[in-house]
Amino acid sequence: MSEEHADRPASASDRIWLDAIFLAGWLVLGMIAAAGLVFVVPKYAEIFTQLDVDLPVPTRLLLRTSTLFVSWSFVILPLALLISIVPIAVAPGRSWPLYLVGSLALLLLIVGGFFSVYGPMIRIQQARARNKGRTPPAATSPAESSPPRGR
Repeated sequence: MSEEHADRPASASDRIWLDAIFLAGWLVLGMIAAAGLVFVVPKYAEIFTQLDVDLPVPTRLLLRTSTLFVSWSFVILPLALLISIVPIAVAPGRSWPLYLVGSLALLLLIVGGFFSVYGPMIRIQQARARNKGRTPPAATSPAESSPPRGR
């Protein structure tokens, strides 16, 4: 019986199911990326602003992308959903490679975004640890710095 299934070509319904599975994976990764841009990245933006540190270009780009996404999410999300459905509507059963490549690219962007925020945070923590042992010299007046005179 397994020999019969090995020789038969994949039916259109099998290919459409494959499209649907990869579309679902694409949409899940898209929701994770959107949630990160809306909820996580702005919290780190506040931290970076309070610390007043110079940030690398990828981190600044991620912060600006997050600001843009939060401001325009009511346009971006429906447009992204519509664009996600177009390949399966145009080429049913043959669009799963597009979803696979898109999912891998989106996963790469999510991981890159994580490291673009995580890297500066590690450098800030290391700098704070180095400076923690050092105390700035206390401001003293010249009268206080001279040794007491005995009479």
